[in-house]
Parts: sequence; structure tokens; C-alpha cells
Amino acid sequence: MSLVRGRGRFQEGARVKPWLYAIATNAARDWQRRKRPEELTDEGELPTRVPVDEAGPRDVGLERAVQRALEQLPEGQRIPIVLHRFEGMGFAEIAESMGLTESAVKVRAHQGYARLRELLATLREEANP
Repeated sequence: MSLVRGRGRFQEGARVKPWLYAIATNAARDWQRRKRPEELTDEGELPTRVPVDEAGPRDVGLERAVQRALEQLPEGQRIPIVLHRFEGMGFAEIAESMGLTESAVKVRAHQGYARLRELLATLREEANP
């Protein structure tokens, strides 16, 4: 419904993917504010989602560590990383969807990746004393 309601705000000649992402992001944020807390597993973790088409072994522990590290990042750093690394979006698309310049998005991503390296290095040191 948000897409239909927002169709008048779409700028002719603009790229569709960032516009759709911005609508989806805002809808997800609205839903997150209204919904009850996440259902956790018996171990107190968020449920892991396994893509059906992914082949090969997965390191669930590493995935959880990365997820926890991402959660520690400020939203302004986390969103560019998730969109770039996991959603495959380019920095120009991310900038358009976030209403920022491409340079600002690159700076935020760079700072986020640096912080992630710090957080994950700490975890690695704890795992290998």
C-alpha cells in the first residue's frame, strides 16, 4: 500500500530500486516500532534463517557473531554495510535511498567496516586465547 500511496512522489527518471528500498525500509521501521519483541530460540538467540538455495557448510556461530557485531553499530553505519555487502546494492543506490551523498555513504560504510573489524577481532581473541 505504501508503494501505491507514494507513487506520486516518484521522480521521473529516477532509479526505481532505491525508491522501492526507501519505501520498504520505512515500512519495516514502522512495523518494528509497532510489533512485539522478537521470538527468541531456547538459547536466547534470534532465529537463524537458512536460504534454501545456499550450498555448502555454514558457520552458524560466525553468522551470529557478525549479527551481534552489526547490531552494535549505529544505524547510519549498519544500513550501508547491510545494503552493500548483503543486498548487493551500489553506493550510489544506497545514497539515493538514504537521502545522502555517495561520499557520505562511503564514509559511513568505511567507519562501520572498521568498527566491525574491531568487534570481530575481539571475539576472535576471546575464542583463541
